[in-house]
Amino acid sequence: MLVQDIHDSNTKLENMSVQDRLNLERRSMFFAHASHDFRQRLHGIKLVAYSAAHSLQADSAAREAMDRLSDEIESLNHYVTEVLDFARIEEFEMKANIRMVDLQVIFQRLDIQFEPLVETLGIHLHFWPTRIKLLTDPRILVRVLENLVSNAIKFTRGKVLICARRTGDGFAIEVRDQGPGIALDDIENIFEAFYQVNRTTKRAGAGVGLGLAIVHRLTRALGYSIDVKSRVGSGSMFRVLIPASTQI
Repeated sequence: MLVQDIHDSNTKLENMSVQDRLNLERRSMFFAHASHDFRQRLHGIKLVAYSAAHSLQADSAAREAMDRLSDEIESLNHYVTEVLDFARIEEFEMKANIRMVDLQVIFQRLDIQFEPLVETLGIHLHFWPTRIKLLTDPRILVRVLENLVSNAIKFTRGKVLICARRTGDGFAIEVRDQGPGIALDDIENIFEAFYQVNRTTKRAGAGVGLGLAIVHRLTRALGYSIDVKSRVGSGSMFRVLIPASTQI
C-alpha cells in the first residue's frame, strides 16, 4: 500500500510539473507579445510627438509644451521597457538562440533607432565601423546595447561613442559617454536591481534603477560579462566582454 501511495504521489507531481511548464510557456509568450506590441505603439506615439515638436516655432510656448511631452513619452518608454524586461528575466529562464551575426548590422540598426532622439537633444552619437562577426543571440545583444546606449545618451554632455575592439582573450563592445561619471562606491552596486546613482542632468528623468540590472542578467545569459570604468567628472565606459569562442 505504501509503495502504491508513493507511486501515485510521484505521478501527480510529474503531471503537475508538465502543467507548470505549459503554463510557464503560455505566460512567457504573453509577456513577449504584450511587450512587443506596447513598445511598437509607444514608439509610434514618440515619433509623432518629435515630428510635431519640430514643426513648431522654436521659442513658442507650444514647442516648449511639446518638448516636455516628448520627454515624458521617452521616460515612459524606458520605464515600461525596463519593468517588462526585468519581469520576464526574473520569472522565466532566458535561453539564448545562437546564430551568426554581423555586428556592424546591429550597430547600423541602433544608429537609425536613436537618430531622432539624439538630433532632438543635440548629441553626437557615433558607432565606429566594425568587421567583427560572432555567434550570439542578436535579440538579446540588441537589448543589452539599447540599454547601454540609452543610458549614455541620458547622461552625456555632448558625445556618445560605441565601438568594438579585440582584447587578449576575445573582444569587447564599448559604450563611452561624456557624462558626470560614477563614484567608486556606486560602481560596486550599479548592476543591482533598483539601485540608482544620483547623477542629475536635465535629461536624466525618473528611472526605476533596472536598466543596468537587465544588462547584467542578459549578458550573463549570453555567457558574457560586463564592467565599467568611470571617473567623477570625466565620463564613463561600459564594456561588454565577449569570449573568443564566440568569434567567427
